[in-house]
Formats: sequence, structure tokens, C-alpha cells
Amino acid sequence: MPVDLLSQWSDRSALIHHLNAHFPVAHDSILVRDLQLDVFSVANPHDQIDRLMGRVVDGDFQWEPFWAQAWPSARELAHWMTAPEKRQQWSGRSVLDLGCGVGLCGCVAAAMGSTVTLADYAEPAIWFAAANAWPWREHAEAIVLDWHLDQLPTKYDCILGADIVYEQRNWSALANFFSNQITDSGQIILTEPGRDTGETFQDYLRPLGWSVTSSVLTTLTNGRPLRLIVATRAPTQT
Repeated sequence: MPVDLLSQWSDRSALIHHLNAHFPVAHDSILVRDLQLDVFSVANPHDQIDRLMGRVVDGDFQWEPFWAQAWPSARELAHWMTAPEKRQQWSGRSVLDLGCGVGLCGCVAAAMGSTVTLADYAEPAIWFAAANAWPWREHAEAIVLDWHLDQLPTKYDCILGADIVYEQRNWSALANFFSNQITDSGQIILTEPGRDTGETFQDYLRPLGWSVTSSVLTTLTNGRPLRLIVATRAPTQT
């Protein structure tokens, strides 16, 4: 059972000292519509590649350094979540921010009243996510999670994922995790930055019993569409 790292710290300043002892830390104020979030991340992560990689396991890196900052997929998902017509839907919801990185989307959900689990395979990401979720620690937790192996005791009303479907080798485990951890009426809400895998992942989900819709949130500077993908359980045929 994954351990809540947020509850392991009784003082935020001690957690931030821990971050500074291991990484160069950036501290930013991110405005998401009218929500002001205090966000810690890795400063200049492109200059810290060797320090941000996990150890090699079975000939591959345990994790890669994509967790170290809030990428456009997370920022656009957070912006979409806070649209005036969507605000009420987050109050009282159980939300899993999967592959959360520094936890921007999970923090936005917590700020709007959701009970939130922030989860990532990279343990350093969870240190940052815990620091960022500190204002909502009464209804938030931060855990290290491997969706290939771990199963949580909670089924969630919503699973968020900002840019987590880029590697096809993870799709089978990810789809199984979705099925096991979402409520019958729940939503999988994903963003992805216009990769071919983002398109084909939708086709992968549909035969597995999911209804999937896709829309474009914005166009990135490289000209690719940043897409929003929403999946729900397909109605049972009778």
C-alpha cells in the first residue's frame, strides 16, 4: 500500500529545506484564472538531466526527468478545469492526479474542493507535489505509485493525467489501472501535446469498453494541437 508522503512532514519549511538540499529549486506563483498557486519545481531542469533521471532498472531508466516542472499539458488542463461552467463539479469529488509531476492539476482540484491523491512513479516528484499541495493537506495526499503494480483502496470520480500516454508500452497497464480505479460513472481526463500516440491511444481505449471524446484546447508553438481526451465507461449493451 503506497504511503502518503505529505503526512510524513509536520512542517512545510522542513520539506522545502529537503528539496533545496537535493535540487536547485524554483519557486513561482502560477495564476490559473483567479486561482493563485504557490508552486515549487526544479530550476532549469534541462541543465539537471543526470540528477533527475532514476536509476537503471532492467536496462532502462526507472524514470525520466519529465516530472520536474509543470509542462503545457498540465497548465492547459488546469486552465480547462477552472472554467466557470466546470467549477462546481469539483467540489466533493475524489480525484487522482496520475503521473502528477509537481502536482499542478491535483492542487487546482484540491483548491476547488476535491479530495485529491497526487501520484507519480518518481519519488522526487512527490516531494515537490507534497510541498505544492500543503495548503490543502487536510484533503490531499501524495504517494509514489507504479500503475503497473499498485492498486489503491479507493475508486475515484475522476482520474487526471497530463501527458501520460506517450509510451505505447504502458497502455495495457494504464488501461487496466483505469478500469480498476475509476467509479462506474467516473471520468478519465487527459491532455497530450499532439503526438501520434495521443490519437492512437483513443483508438486503443474504445474496444476496451470506453467512450472517448477529444477536443483541441490550444495550438502549441510547434504547431501541434494540445488535445483534451475524456473517457468514460461505455454503456453496457443489453
